[in-house]
Amino acid sequence: MTVIRPYNSDDSGPDDEITRILEPYFTRSGFAQGRILWNEGDRAGMMVRILEGRVKIFRPLQDGRQAAIYIFGPGDLFGFLPFIDGSPYPASAEVMEDTLALVMTREKLHKVMGEHPDVAVFLLGHLAKRLRGAFDQIERLSTRGVLSRVAAALYSLSARSGMNTGLDVVTLPVSSMEYASLAGLTPESFSRGITRLAESGIIRRLSRNSFQILDPKRLEQEFR
Repeated sequence: MTVIRPYNSDDSGPDDEITRILEPYFTRSGFAQGRILWNEGDRAGMMVRILEGRVKIFRPLQDGRQAAIYIFGPGDLFGFLPFIDGSPYPASAEVMEDTLALVMTREKLHKVMGEHPDVAVFLLGHLAKRLRGAFDQIERLSTRGVLSRVAAALYSLSARSGMNTGLDVVTLPVSSMEYASLAGLTPESFSRGITRLAESGIIRRLSRNSFQILDPKRLEQEFR
């Protein structure tokens, strides 16, 4: 099942102390759009904290398409799971747009965890928060209707914008087809949900992938 990163995204970066500890071990790197950071099954990789840009975590499908699992943006920290459990990467990572990030190798992460056990505790807590968010999303996908899923998907973008004033303009981070997959919907169902929200006066379509949130309270009510 495809899982988007939690709609009520309260992911936060490392606290000040963890940031101070990790800083000397990070290297600033730039990645061009389309760069594959690692492939599913790889053991060599990196821990990544995005400063600018976006990275997509995905699995390739037999028909050549990709099943997106997560989309990470500025402030997100990821890529360290294989460094902890010793298993290969369970999915691939592709740079969606030119990205600036802080990266750390497996060797450096093991070194800093050995010297500062609190870092390992923080990373495990980070994984636990993401796992809980995935369970919440699975529950939404299994029990909510189409309109509820579309409303939640748009509201999450509005909430992340930090505005939520009733005049928010949100833009899908990927194509509508791929974003529909992230929400557990077919492109046709996603399109119908958008149309119903527009006809209800809750949103206004500005372009193919851009929408204005006219009534955030009613939008939230659609999935609460």
